[in-house]
Amino acid sequence: AELQQRLLPVVTSLPKLRHLLLECDKDGPKYCSIVPLHSSMDVTYSPERLPLCSSYMQIVEILPTLAPNIVLVALEDGSISTWDVESRQLLRQIDTARSVVLGIRLTTDEKYLVVATTKNTLLIYDNHKSCLLSEVEIKGSKHSGVAGGVAFINGFTLSTHHALAWLEASK
Repeated sequence: AELQQRLLPVVTSLPKLRHLLLECDKDGPKYCSIVPLHSSMDVTYSPERLPLCSSYMQIVEILPTLAPNIVLVALEDGSISTWDVESRQLLRQIDTARSVVLGIRLTTDEKYLVVATTKNTLLIYDNHKSCLLSEVEIKGSKHSGVAGGVAFINGFTLSTHHALAWLEASK
């Protein structure tokens, strides 16, 4: 964070470097790399400490993790943020394929993140590397919903176990 604070004025004064970093932000998820958030470049003080309410998007779901201070937050714009609620630090953000998130689930070992969207798809992410592993389209009507630990998509009860079975079958 201290290094980031010292480099921030340099980055903002060099347009080519700023452009390069923004391009890295866009390409990073394709290569399963965790990239810095571009929004942190637009903050002139303490870029690592942001309030959880810094986004004006509706929160679809807040999912606790095994670490008591870390939560995953799904927003209506399709982004999923990982927050440290004690330090108010935004740890990372995943932008889904421009679809509204209906719900999110973590596997019990927190290795995979399963995202149900309004496009009748399940997105399966590597939760540690923040990269998309598989996208599964669910055929049928567009009746969807999420309730208490399982998602209901097209009338089927869907758990992370179903999604992981699809992931294994697609390899």
